[in-house]
Amino acid sequence: ALPEEVTGIAGFVTEELVRAVSHCLHVIGDESAAEYSKVGLPKEMSARFRACTELADSVKKLGFKQEIGFHQFLYPSDKFSRDLFAFLLERLPQAQTLGGDSIAEGSSALRRNISTAIASRRAIPP
Repeated sequence: ALPEEVTGIAGFVTEELVRAVSHCLHVIGDESAAEYSKVGLPKEMSARFRACTELADSVKKLGFKQEIGFHQFLYPSDKFSRDLFAFLLERLPQAQTLGGDSIAEGSSALRRNISTAIASRRAIPP
């Protein structure tokens, strides 16, 4: 779940962005990125760079066409976050394709949360 203070894309600072993207990747089926959805980023800067690079590589493997690297996670912009979540939302499994199990229900809740955050920022031009 997102912290209450996150009411839109602008609320996604590095930690929330990493956790949300990691969770999306886990639901999509990439287990290698799942560890950051619960624990967040390590404290050491070199480990943070490595973790963000791993996430960027996982997103690239899904076909994300924009430039993405560790710096987009460590220093996120609203436009990048919006584009990234829109991309990941398209790849989340639909509830009916998974038989309505808990992963599908979590996917639906995640999809609603991210869609709401994206919609709240669409009124503001990039």
